[in-house]
Amino acid sequence: LMGGLGGLGGSSSSNGAGQQQQQQQLQLSPGFKLMPGVFQERWRALAPAEQYVDSLNMATLAALAANDHKVFCGHVGQANVYTMACGGAAPMFKYYFYAQDGTSQGLFLVEMVVATASRHATVTIKSDAPLTQFVDVWKTVLLGFYT
Repeated sequence: LMGGLGGLGGSSSSNGAGQQQQQQQLQLSPGFKLMPGVFQERWRALAPAEQYVDSLNMATLAALAANDHKVFCGHVGQANVYTMACGGAAPMFKYYFYAQDGTSQGLFLVEMVVATASRHATVTIKSDAPLTQFVDVWKTVLLGFYT
């Protein structure tokens, strides 16, 4: 899955102003583990760096809940973004994910709250590292799951 994300956030053939962005492609740490207490501590300490709302169709809503949310969480894990907690039942599903930048060791934390009645997913991302490339990866992972 990660191999298909190489072109996100700009072309590697750009020059000049894009030089800093092309220095290094974001590589998330495979198999990274974060203890729940550390997740909670960092979540409380970090301010939201990115927030947005996605509209979901009924098929995507059903797919999120399939197999007790395990299909969705497994899909996200293929991109080295790991599940801290997930689940819930209508009217609300909640998901908490984390990832680590393999180079800088920066931490990315994600909360996704799905309101089933309105079919809206509210995403909050917090990080102690530059966020742009991670947001691109995250949105691509979601697009790969949405039906």
